[in-house]
Amino acid sequence: MMRVVASVITQWKNAFKFNSLPKKSKRIVFYSEGKPSSPHLGPLIQELINRGRDVQILMSEQTDPLANLTSPKARVTSHWIGSGTARTWVYSSLESSVFITTTPDIETMHLKRSKHGGYYIYTHHSMISMHMGYRSEAFDYFDAVFCTGPYQIEETRARESRYNLRKKKLVKLGYCQLDTLRTSNKKHVADSTDNNQKSTKTVLLAPTWGENSILPMCGEKVINILLESGYQVITRPHPETTRKSPELIRRINERFGSHDRFKLDLCTTNDLSMQISNLMISDWSGVAMEYAYGFEKPVLFIDLPRKVNNPAYLEIDIEPIEVSVRNEIGNVLELRNIDCIPNAISNLLSTGNERIGKIRASRDLRVFNQGASASIGAEFIEKIADEDQ
Repeated sequence: MMRVVASVITQWKNAFKFNSLPKKSKRIVFYSEGKPSSPHLGPLIQELINRGRDVQILMSEQTDPLANLTSPKARVTSHWIGSGTARTWVYSSLESSVFITTTPDIETMHLKRSKHGGYYIYTHHSMISMHMGYRSEAFDYFDAVFCTGPYQIEETRARESRYNLRKKKLVKLGYCQLDTLRTSNKKHVADSTDNNQKSTKTVLLAPTWGENSILPMCGEKVINILLESGYQVITRPHPETTRKSPELIRRINERFGSHDRFKLDLCTTNDLSMQISNLMISDWSGVAMEYAYGFEKPVLFIDLPRKVNNPAYLEIDIEPIEVSVRNEIGNVLELRNIDCIPNAISNLLSTGNERIGKIRASRDLRVFNQGASASIGAEFIEKIADEDQ
């Protein structure tokens, strides 16, 4: 109890310290909910400080990797403000020129825009659709959205038109995490550690979270089938599954943890599991696109009920990318055919160059500015910040 009280006191001290800074030193402010946000914000921040721009970072997790970013050209200062009332107060009283975050639902939930104004930018932490994958008003109160590809622009403009909303600035950014993964993939190849050379294939099980996702519905059966079929199996739960369903994770680990071909990977900020695996099994998780596009490897989708966070998404007559991309980057297996997973995996892995060609074509169609996203984002942020001088 004393530790919790001490943490809250520290968070409030940090909040007051940040708030007391002059506005000129808070021209560019980022907010990170935690480690899952760091791969998406980190490249933008690093690009900005390498350009000589001072940056302030508000963090909900004390151990957020963003606190370690440095540059000899500029100063980056981090402030741990937690996820409670200190954060809410900082949001409401923020004085900055431009504010960037991966946290949606501003104004519609407990986090509000500041009474002092400012320019609010949302940058994506997933490649999923904006109309089915998020709450209906998730992005309505941002001034700009950094868009991954044409589909997000189409979805946003369709919503603005249908509901007569103010038009946001939609920046053709791309996806910072994808650029990072592709660089990691090149290093992986250069290091000659390509798992395709191994006789035992490795399957990465990386589903989304929620009651209709793979782990609660059929996870143990899938893992058992894969192990009995001779595969190496890495199970990588979504961070929300780990947080909200610890008993499920404990049960899986107790059942399979001692198996020499099973690994439970709880570090979702590390891409090693993606590097060493040959194929991913997923459901409606956005990580499937990151995996296929980043490493040019296929995904086998278990066809579970759609993950719908906006029940009114059908009012926007656009097929969500989570649906349309499936046969571009892999194949779909119905739940009733789950015993056929080994054959489905063999079929996907046997397609070779044809499969890689389909993934590359899909990536070129779906993603803006590959390899240049951080630079484009930093230029836009600089422009907004300079206009407020």
